[in-house]
Amino acid sequence: MEPIALQTAAEAPPTQLDLDLEQFLAAARKLVGEREFEQAERLCRAIHASCPEQIEPLSLLSQIAYTQRRSGEALAWMRRVIALQPEVPKHHNNLGFLHTSRGEHDDAVAAYQRAVALDPTHVLSWVNLAAGYKCQKRLELARETFQRALVLEPNQVFALQQLGDISAHLGEYEVAAELLERALAQNPKGSRTRALLTQVYRVLGKVDKLERVYRGWIEAEPEAAAQARHMLAACTGEDVPARASDSYIQATFDDNASSFERHLVGNLGYRAPAACAEAFARCAPAPTGDWSIVDLGCGTGLCGPLFAPWAGALVGVDLSGGMLEQARAKGVYRRLHRAELTAFLAGEQERWHAAVCADTFCYFGALEAPLQAAFAALRSGGLFVFTVEAEDDAGTSEHRLWVHGRYSHKRAYVLRALADTGFRVREVTEETLRFENRLPVRGFVVVAQKG
Repeated sequence: MEPIALQTAAEAPPTQLDLDLEQFLAAARKLVGEREFEQAERLCRAIHASCPEQIEPLSLLSQIAYTQRRSGEALAWMRRVIALQPEVPKHHNNLGFLHTSRGEHDDAVAAYQRAVALDPTHVLSWVNLAAGYKCQKRLELARETFQRALVLEPNQVFALQQLGDISAHLGEYEVAAELLERALAQNPKGSRTRALLTQVYRVLGKVDKLERVYRGWIEAEPEAAAQARHMLAACTGEDVPARASDSYIQATFDDNASSFERHLVGNLGYRAPAACAEAFARCAPAPTGDWSIVDLGCGTGLCGPLFAPWAGALVGVDLSGGMLEQARAKGVYRRLHRAELTAFLAGEQERWHAAVCADTFCYFGALEAPLQAAFAALRSGGLFVFTVEAEDDAGTSEHRLWVHGRYSHKRAYVLRALADTGFRVREVTEETLRFENRLPVRGFVVVAQKG
């Protein structure tokens, strides 16, 4: 049917709709498939008005509402479906999905439990139920339920992947690796599976297996493998870049923006922003609220509230749009810029009273270019506080790219680079910046001054 005919059908009186119900349902399905949601909704509502006992228009209306982010309406339509067909498992599974999308995990679990009670052979319902238990932090129950799904379908990719993730959370890394390898074999383009597998192999110290996974990643997704190329260089020591590429930073942090603070602060004892603020307070005058301060690599804005007492104008800069959205929600930055920090500073000559760069230089190897840019952008007497991860004095390299993808720097190199740039070092302290695999990550917190 042509679009004009569909529009006429949507406006037709119920007596005409009764003439060929299946024709109109087929038209509604087609419109939904073509994402013509406004016409599809109008047609489905007309069908429902004429045939209120028909299930499909209600299901389509729920789907349309969900797609258009009207989740409450989507739930209401799905409940009407269930009222008409309470014993159909897929309806309860769909209800659970809608609750999951709203973060209503208890309601989702209840819906999935009803689905598997109605049909214990429905694999997807078992998988969704297990995922619901995982969201509730009931990891052992989630594991048992994923295993139940694998009894029904041994190569169910999502169940294998999630079991691997749970095993890793429980410290069973060898088991996790086996499960994730099975999942990857079933879906070689599974980026999430690859990411989890590399985390497991890093903990196990299996660099050869890491290299294999990264090479496979590049082969499977050559146009979208910035992370894999960076990490492969970290594993092999070959073609190590002077700094992490823009595409690597964007992909890494956009993927993790929503969980960044919860993971680093809640799980890893992350305190680089606090350490920077403490060092800055020791070297800066008492806050008067009139300084211009730039937060380089601001991320989700953890430094913002800590430096706000000094700032009349606080500006954040980051490459990740996802991280900037999190920073914007804090309401402490006058402006936020999506940019690479060295390029941003090139247009900021002698503008800033202070700059902070917390846990960002760990994505730079050579520091000369960003230090020179920061020096030029600061006013005379301006302060620059930053962190680097600490490299041992042994060895010949001034900085090193590790298998976790971050660079570490020798103290002597940092001090020399600052002196060559023209900075005067006010203080350098050694701090634990975070914990990784329950081990402290040592770093240097530096306060330097221009002039």
